[in-house]
Amino acid sequence: MGKYLEVLRAHRIDNPQAFRDSAFIASVARRFLLTPAMFGVAAARLGIPEEPEVLQWLEIAKEELMLLQLRQREVSASISPSEHREKFYLPELICFDELLTPTLAEGQSIRTEIAKDTNLLELARVKNLPTRRRGTDGLVCMNKYYKTAYPQLWEALKVAPVGELRGPVLAGEGYAIFKVLRREEGRQQPFEQARKRARASLVQRLERQRFDELLNELRQKYQNQIEVYADRLEEALPEAMLASATEEL
Repeated sequence: MGKYLEVLRAHRIDNPQAFRDSAFIASVARRFLLTPAMFGVAAARLGIPEEPEVLQWLEIAKEELMLLQLRQREVSASISPSEHREKFYLPELICFDELLTPTLAEGQSIRTEIAKDTNLLELARVKNLPTRRRGTDGLVCMNKYYKTAYPQLWEALKVAPVGELRGPVLAGEGYAIFKVLRREEGRQQPFEQARKRARASLVQRLERQRFDELLNELRQKYQNQIEVYADRLEEALPEAMLASATEEL
């Protein structure tokens, strides 16, 4: 049963029939358990496991497995689940209605026309003014990461009371009249979201590491056949990538 469950996990078999349908269970067992077992029996009958090359390979495989398990234990012991929590933290979110004008004077003029219950998005459409991408609730939402692009707007959003009309405030290439309608406090990212993000980050890092290793292998293998044109590299590559590409050549 343990081997069968391992097969289901390894091959991501989540069909309910894997636990209810005897024919389905038998099919999985034949494909993933019986065939390897038969190969093992046949190999033993032929004396393959006793051949010197096979014995040597088994010893190497055992050593590699032991090293892998040791690395996993060391990593598990040195990393706490609570470490790097800031990487999986959702910052405060401020959602608001807004109207954008190309100039400060136009913004000041339009603000005098706005009543307390005016829908700024609808007014922007009536006046044929540009609008930002909005969520399904019709609001623009920003967090602290927008501060670099919209420093004045972000500071104004942080201090604006909910429901109160503010602006016009410089927002990129125009001016924003806005009304904060919702604030969401910063919070720890839900586990499932954090897990997916951590996995994506790890995969990206490993892919980059493996790519660098492959480049190094190719450089060593073909070092007598490689000619570097530094001027062309400077034109084609960013500075950081250029340093990485030339440091070993």
